[in-house]
Amino acid sequence: MLRFALLVSLVGSFYLAPPVSAQDALPALGYRDGALVASTPHFRFHSDFWLNLHDYLHGLFGGGPGDERLEAEETACFDALPAAQAQAWTDVVAFYEAEMAERHHRRDPVIRALRYQMANLAPTYDPQPDVEEVLVLLRRAAPAYQACLWAIHDTRNRERIGGLVDRAVRYGPALTDTLGRLYQSGWPEDVTVDVSSYASYAGANTASGRFDAPHMMISNLEPDLDGWSGLELLYHEASHLVFGSRHGTVATVLRAAVDSLETEMPRSLWHALSFHTSGWAVQQLAAAAGEAYEPYWLRHNVFSEYHEAIAEHWQPYLDGEATMDEAAVNLVRALTAN
Repeated sequence: MLRFALLVSLVGSFYLAPPVSAQDALPALGYRDGALVASTPHFRFHSDFWLNLHDYLHGLFGGGPGDERLEAEETACFDALPAAQAQAWTDVVAFYEAEMAERHHRRDPVIRALRYQMANLAPTYDPQPDVEEVLVLLRRAAPAYQACLWAIHDTRNRERIGGLVDRAVRYGPALTDTLGRLYQSGWPEDVTVDVSSYASYAGANTASGRFDAPHMMISNLEPDLDGWSGLELLYHEASHLVFGSRHGTVATVLRAAVDSLETEMPRSLWHALSFHTSGWAVQQLAAAAGEAYEPYWLRHNVFSEYHEAIAEHWQPYLDGEATMDEAAVNLVRALTAN
């Protein structure tokens, strides 16, 4: 208990710090010491100048075809800038609209390289001409962003981080124990989390790979990331590091069920199970605290085609009434019977 009391005290001093000043020197790209806002036993939360600059611009125009976009923040500040700074901002906005709009927030190689370089998680990446072109424009636009938007974004980031840290400190140990047991796997340690304005149309996403450290991004604008919902989405995103479509115990058991039934894997079934399981685990914590909570995927009708079957066939595993193997076979059979 003393450990967590001390942690609450420490993180409080982080996220209650005043926002940066527009007159502060620009941080070096990839220098992360000043971006670290708070740490918990499993997450390190950042408010990074460069990632926020890039993510805000990408959110205005990008993320992939059909994704929702950010609305530009109206301010007279840009009009009052020195001509060179104002032009640099105009140039980078035009570039992101023309060249970055169709680049996926996680899978596109240029976006991914930018993301990992800014988070200082991939120092071995070879320089790429497309990436260097973006960085040149971002460096030119940085003074305008700092003067007009960064203090606002940094303040929002710290407020979001404060809420996430509060819940993670109070409920994280129980949640990691529960989810680790249900997923039959260890829980990821020391996940880097960056809070920014966009962080994809969904408000959160996690990137990882065979040779890349995990990196999570969470929106400071998404209204449904407060309270219990914020806790659920934080641990749902971390669940992607425990299992996915091709890795982890859950994926292995699903594949065995599909093979035994000689059928095809239902699309994104692993992801639906992650939503249901993390949502159910947070719902149990909320109930123990005397509060009602409806999991995210039910509120937003995510993977609605799987709701009934998962409740009927996967939930018995969560309740301790079936093994994971039994639940997987029953679930796959139900979903592929027709």
